[in-house]
Amino acid sequence: MMYSHDVLRQQFREGHTFLLLFYNNQPSGYAAFSRKEDPGIYKLHKIYLTDKLQGKGIGRELMREVTSRVKQLGAHTLELNVNRYNKAISFYEKLGFFVYKTVDNPIGEGYFMNDFVMRKINIIDQLMRLFDNTHHKNALHMSHIFDLAQFVDMKIIIGIHASDHYFQH
Repeated sequence: MMYSHDVLRQQFREGHTFLLLFYNNQPSGYAAFSRKEDPGIYKLHKIYLTDKLQGKGIGRELMREVTSRVKQLGAHTLELNVNRYNKAISFYEKLGFFVYKTVDNPIGEGYFMNDFVMRKINIIDQLMRLFDNTHHKNALHMSHIFDLAQFVDMKIIIGIHASDHYFQH
């Protein structure tokens, strides 16, 4: 997919980071991401590979690089949009992404992009942030756990003391 210089300049001004993939010294793909307004959440805007490289594990490695870089920048969540009928959904699911929500984005003249917003959460980092941000260093607030757990397939096995609103660690 081609983008004009003006579009690329605008994306750089908006804080997009581009990773360029070279395979056998040939430009063969790229990914672009940026920080969202919500602290700790980054958005993957694009990931593309040439057709001949798809299905060879190279896209998975490019995604690992994106994930590593956003984590170094302080991310606990990586988010992306994908068309609800795109075969890449299974690729993202294999990498640990899940459907966070469904959106219909207008693109003009009565047409819509029918997308899934998918997220990948670093559950350990997220739990540690919640733990560090509580006013009791030895407790997590119950609502924080449930807010997080609603987005992941997570079993919660922790005792609750009936007299307070915290899980004991």
